[in-house]
Amino acid sequence: MKRFDPGQLRHRIIVEEVATSYDEAGGFSESWTEKARCAAFVKPASVSEVARARAAELEMSHSFIIRSGTEVTRHDRVIWRGEAYEIASVSDIDGTDRYTEILGNRIEST
Repeated sequence: MKRFDPGQLRHRIIVEEVATSYDEAGGFSESWTEKARCAAFVKPASVSEVARARAAELEMSHSFIIRSGTEVTRHDRVIWRGEAYEIASVSDIDGTDRYTEILGNRIEST
């Protein structure tokens, strides 16, 4: 497998996690808080990547590659260029535990 070039980590992303607050009436509210700021390689998903994701029942529009070390889960989200992306998948890109790939799907604003 081709080695990943860390010089490609040119974009800045923010990883956010959801915080849930409960009130006395039994209701709750959710807010997003910053978990980490990371340098990332960002690329739009190719047609073949989208097809593979759909076969695995995932939706994706972008791939974000960051250095490993930040714990990212599917419950988090990515902010890039002011837009939010829900996380469909998180994986080690080459089995070395050096880089993490996050597959994300842009959240349409309403």
